[in-house]
Amino acid sequence: MAREFLDEVVAKLSAHACKVDPSCVDPVEIVRLMACHDADLLGFFWSRRPQLSMVIRGALGTNYAFLFDEFIDTIQSSMAAAIAAQPVPPAHQAVLPPAFLAAMATGLLFMHVRRILGENEP
Repeated sequence: MAREFLDEVVAKLSAHACKVDPSCVDPVEIVRLMACHDADLLGFFWSRRPQLSMVIRGALGTNYAFLFDEFIDTIQSSMAAAIAAQPVPPAHQAVLPPAFLAAMATGLLFMHVRRILGENEP
């Protein structure tokens, strides 16, 4: 069940990567598209709470702890690729590398995942 869930997460992230428009240089539109994707991803996680709980809670401290790492690594690498795929006009040249931005976004997403699972403490 956990493997199927992780495969669904990868498919969700891949579907978003296919929607990235490398010709889009409007920062407002890029942020809007990423926010829509994040909302869709959180909705997906909400609808799969039992599987999400198994990966986040059930895997820690067991022989399946690699599932948690794989879950986080998959999200972070997908976000880094999506961020890197967006062209940045010279006037808006990014100061922070995509990998750092993806790590921050993954942390924020993980915070929301914990809240979805009823863990209100940060």
